[in-house]
Amino acid sequence: MFLCVIGCLAASVVDAFYGGTHINEAIMISSIFLYIYLRSHDIFLDPLTSLRNRIAFYNDTEQRKNEITAVAAIDMNGLKELNDAKGHAEGDRALMAIGTCLMKNSDRSIVPYRVGGDEFTVLFSHQSEEEVKQYLDQAAKDIEASGFSVSAGYAMKTGDKSLDNALHEADRIMYGNKAAYYQQKGKDRRSSARS
Repeated sequence: MFLCVIGCLAASVVDAFYGGTHINEAIMISSIFLYIYLRSHDIFLDPLTSLRNRIAFYNDTEQRKNEITAVAAIDMNGLKELNDAKGHAEGDRALMAIGTCLMKNSDRSIVPYRVGGDEFTVLFSHQSEEEVKQYLDQAAKDIEASGFSVSAGYAMKTGDKSLDNALHEADRIMYGNKAAYYQQKGKDRRSSARS
């Protein structure tokens, strides 16, 4: 929007300098700037969930690496089974519902991303471990209330631990929770992945 305003102001200045009133040109120029602005932001959004995407994740981790205090890895449980039983449209609906639940309690300091298929990541800036737990607990409750399930893991970026190390730790914990989920359901994911 800022670029659109600048475009309108620039068009007004040019009109004033040349002594004319060219409203159509001003509208056209501001529309072009608005289109450029909107397109530049589209590349950072996941089209299905409207969450920020993998490109945005890498961009944000580079730009905000000193602010990030924790990272969470979240993975949907049962997407393959849902797609097989009810079709990909239902799987897409599940991913959109999860995205909505993750966005519900997020703000500038808690940013969720869809980084692939049924994989989500959340970056926390200036958040305590208690605040991270509260967000993840609430997100899990909201997702369950919408009829779906996720496994999650998080890690604090403390001391000399790099963001990459924290992300690997969060992934490891999430996959452990996912294995426990399938074990509780009496399913071996490895055998179902082969069939």
